[in-house]
Amino acid sequence: MENVVLLKQRTLTTIILCAGLLMSISFAKANPMDQWESWVLEDHKQYNCPWVLGKSAEKACVWPGNLTLDAGNKGATFTYTIDAYEQSAFIALPGNSANWPMNVLVDGKPAAIVERNTLPYIAVSSGHHKVSGQFSWHKRPGQLTIPQAVAIVSLQLEGQNRVVDRRNGQLIFSSKSDRTQKKANDSLSIEAFRLLSDGVPLTMITHITLSVSGKAREVSLGECCWRALRC
Repeated sequence: MENVVLLKQRTLTTIILCAGLLMSISFAKANPMDQWESWVLEDHKQYNCPWVLGKSAEKACVWPGNLTLDAGNKGATFTYTIDAYEQSAFIALPGNSANWPMNVLVDGKPAAIVERNTLPYIAVSSGHHKVSGQFSWHKRPGQLTIPQAVAIVSLQLEGQNRVVDRRNGQLIFSSKSDRTQKKANDSLSIEAFRLLSDGVPLTMITHITLSVSGKAREVSLGECCWRALRC
């Protein structure tokens, strides 16, 4: 008899716990504020965009990665990555009205090119994207327009690495190879400053200053925040 009563009590407890769990899930799904989220963010399209360091009122919604360009006498190919933080972002492409990119792909799918101030652009959704395209010319031009926001450019001419010479938003096709260029010492100096504010919640502001010289390159800085804090 005692075993029967104990079994009934355990069964009743299990039923109560399951019912409570289902009620909490139903409440979470039926949160009346969820339907207003898209309406509230309609006028705040840069809500998810990172802030620009040193410019408290400015956000950057497009972060381009390394641009790789392989040029020849009859044309060129390019690839680079993009991180977009707004639902619809316009991405600048290499080239201009005189040298218009063709066969542009975004994540392997054809993309429509639009002209803005004589420069080529494409529209992408939020997320990480790989962009690629081609150029065709009868004779290689002396220079090619590249997006100002791209920080790192890798250049090859006829399959050989070349010096990256950028002037006023133009990539100059130099005839010098990496073996003949004047060697520059690669140096990197990092200073990190942290301000810890004791409050609720606990907050920390990290300011990192980089002093870089030498050739264009990528450097991994590792973790910039304390693991105990949410960054």
